[in-house]
Amino acid sequence: MEVKIVEERYNPLLCRREIRFLVEHRGRSTPIKFEVRKYLAAMFNTDLSLVYIIRFVTKTSTNLSEGLCHVYDSKEYVERLVPDFIRRKNESTQSGG
Repeated sequence: MEVKIVEERYNPLLCRREIRFLVEHRGRSTPIKFEVRKYLAAMFNTDLSLVYIIRFVTKTSTNLSEGLCHVYDSKEYVERLVPDFIRRKNESTQSGG
């Protein structure tokens, strides 16, 4: 699995980084969101509980997935801003894309 950052910007109003990324997964199925989330947390050197994948879609007939990730400044902002359904989607039991 290879992750490339397409765009990264900081949103000061919501105290988070908004990151568009591509995941190349040659010869493998779409990675599980939790795996990608762990990879992004390590990549940005931040706690896993501050990283949430908002969108993660595999393009048809390709080994390329694109996604949107939010990296929050603190758990306080996560509790206030991340909806429950997004939190559930980012749990380790969820399957990919």
